[in-house]
Amino acid sequence: MTSWLEKARKEENLTLEDCASALGCSRATFESRVKNPGTLSINELCALDKKFSKRGARIARDAIKDALPNFFTI
Repeated sequence: MTSWLEKARKEENLTLEDCASALGCSRATFESRVKNPGTLSINELCALDKKFSKRGARIARDAIKDALPNFFTI
């Protein structure tokens, strides 16, 4: 299954290296984030948001909005 992070990256035509550079990490580290985007920090999400245009940012924001209700469930 393709993660929202992989979808957004491909929508933007960014390489793994482009995204890794935006996060200040190695390609291998970014690849692990792609497999489990829930491990991204808020700072990393902000860095990617700056890298993405409207289409990629929308994919990311929709995924985050979908995840938030689960995060705040008591």
